[in-house]
Amino acid sequence: MKLIFHITTPAAWAEAQIEGQVVAESLATEGFIHCSRAGQLLAVANRFYAGVDGLLVLAIDESGVAPWLVNEGPVGSNDPFAQDVFPHVYGPIPLSSVVAAVPLAADVNGQFVWPVALPRN
Repeated sequence: MKLIFHITTPAAWAEAQIEGQVVAESLATEGFIHCSRAGQLLAVANRFYAGVDGLLVLAIDESGVAPWLVNEGPVGSNDPFAQDVFPHVYGPIPLSSVVAAVPLAADVNGQFVWPVALPRN
């Protein structure tokens, strides 16, 4: 099973469980849900969520979102991630595709670390 990862909040995860699908705010504002590969997850978390407590990481079976999955780079030529290609999901993520929801925590230096309970692939 090939996994992609989505960072979310406990409130958004609770809502997804009620609705039966993950619908991030970015789906409405940008047209897709941001995800990362295992090798990208911590860099994304540290760049965009530094200092934020109480986050979760969803491990998503890529085959469950394959029809809506596009691998593409970020917008903006000055972006340090410009060489990376990220998995973007152009639709809601079915709850059946989420194989784990694990807390994302930082170390004593404030850097996020890979959760022990989070599968890598």
